[in-house]
Amino acid sequence: MVSRVLKDLTGRTGKTASALFSHWGVGGRFVAIFTPMALFTLINSWDMVVHNSIPLSWSGIIGHHLLFDLLLLGVLAIASLLAARAWLNRQNDNEALLIAHGELEQIFNTASDGLIVTDLEHNIVRISDTLLTLTGTSKQQALASKCYDLLPGLVCGTPACPVTRILAGAERIEYEEEKILPGPGKLRFSIIGTPLRGSDGKVVGIVQSFKNITERKEMEEALKEGKEFAANLISSSAMPIFVLDPSHRVIFWNRACESLSGVREDEVIGTTNQWQGFYDQQRPTLADLLI
Repeated sequence: MVSRVLKDLTGRTGKTASALFSHWGVGGRFVAIFTPMALFTLINSWDMVVHNSIPLSWSGIIGHHLLFDLLLLGVLAIASLLAARAWLNRQNDNEALLIAHGELEQIFNTASDGLIVTDLEHNIVRISDTLLTLTGTSKQQALASKCYDLLPGLVCGTPACPVTRILAGAERIEYEEEKILPGPGKLRFSIIGTPLRGSDGKVVGIVQSFKNITERKEMEEALKEGKEFAANLISSSAMPIFVLDPSHRVIFWNRACESLSGVREDEVIGTTNQWQGFYDQQRPTLADLLI
């Protein structure tokens, strides 16, 4: 009677142990399977000892495998400890991975340049908070979009498309492009793209960084316009004007200076022969002395 009750109890214990130790890997499953069997055999043998079916002596214990059951339980106890240790190590590894993932996520989202990850079908799989702010789009909307819908550009749908170039074997792509975004309007980006590879080394997508260079480009264009304006002003001035760079080379020689000196612009531009327009022999001009 006792053995039947204990058998039922160990059967239930086995199901519980199986659910518990399944998280411990192969060793845990081994423990879960054989522990209830060993417990049942040991308890059944002990029940027989209690009811004098087995004499409590070395010959009786050995003859009825009671010693074997004890040894088996010892082995299972050691296996349980090893499985528990492996499970704890795996838990520690998982915690370390979670911490590392959190740190990488923070770096991804706080990078000054916008970052985006797309698959080979142009689906956006990850996007940084910086780029979300630039585009004025929610994360949910962005992850449901294609890259060419969220960030349309002139290269989209052409052989110059970054995904197309990556699939063709390019390892790094750098280019500048103007994007028209719903919120801020026209923005100029410096874009760098690199392939994203899976564990087997195959290309599974592309990672792109978007650096907003709109202000820099506007400054460059303003400087260029200012330089062109100054050049036109000097060229059309009725006053003879020439300009030297820090190396005393002529960079401007206007028409009035040509008329006064009789020296054409193409004869002195890029040279240090500005003295020819004013002296018979080489000597520094007043402009040379001021540099």
